[in-house]
Amino acid sequence: MKNKLTLSIFLAALFIAAWSPTPAWACLAENYLYMRNGPSFAAKNIFSLLGFDYSVRDQGSERSDSWELRPGLGYAFTEWAYIEVDCVLGKYGPSRLASSKREKHPSGSSMMLDSVIFDVIFGIADQGKVPVELGIDFFYRCPTERAGDMLNRDHSGGFALILGESYGSGHNTTVNLSYEHNRGKDIFQWAVGSSFQIAQTGAAAFKIGFEMIGDYSGHSALIPGVYTVLDKSFSIKTGVSIGFSQYTKEHRNDGNKEDDLRVAFAIVKKW
Repeated sequence: MKNKLTLSIFLAALFIAAWSPTPAWACLAENYLYMRNGPSFAAKNIFSLLGFDYSVRDQGSERSDSWELRPGLGYAFTEWAYIEVDCVLGKYGPSRLASSKREKHPSGSSMMLDSVIFDVIFGIADQGKVPVELGIDFFYRCPTERAGDMLNRDHSGGFALILGESYGSGHNTTVNLSYEHNRGKDIFQWAVGSSFQIAQTGAAAFKIGFEMIGDYSGHSALIPGVYTVLDKSFSIKTGVSIGFSQYTKEHRNDGNKEDDLRVAFAIVKKW
């Protein structure tokens, strides 16, 4: 990975049914699945994303099984200013629906356009100007009328700070701190991740990494991942999110536990 900051957001904290730190998408990250730091910006460049996410909230129950498909496009105006627009399409199990809709839809929702997410990102691309890679992302989520009716989805927005450091041969460590206002609540979350290049063949680089995400009330999840980067412009990523707090005594029955299992796959292209 280049020693430049690709500004990004780590979470647009999607609260599907309960207030829990369910991770969103990494979008245009070169390495990470639920937080961002690459690839580096280049002026007048277009970025595209296609991601798929399958999640299970309650072990042994298909009522919480849901999936989301997320196509997105981004454009870098300069090396320090960038905009991104993503669409979220999904199908949600009955336990994810608003309580008034569960009886009418015992099998869950049909496929629907859930939301459109906007990101405006600023940062310092030249690492030599600051001790670490530094960026900020302002995001806003606009749900469709159907998502508001079926999922109690509401408009939300906030910002994320990104601190990162690239070192060695393709290694990176990044920290994200975020604030979001969602459904009348002020939500503060954190994320930290590291990726390590383990092999390179020609223009292809192979990496492994992990992300740890959570909030300040004790909810957390670990996401190990595997990433392949081709010619520094095409990335294929996959990983699994495993929630921790549902196994602790204080959060076992509070209704806010993370997904027991969440599998993500994404393809990112810089044109």
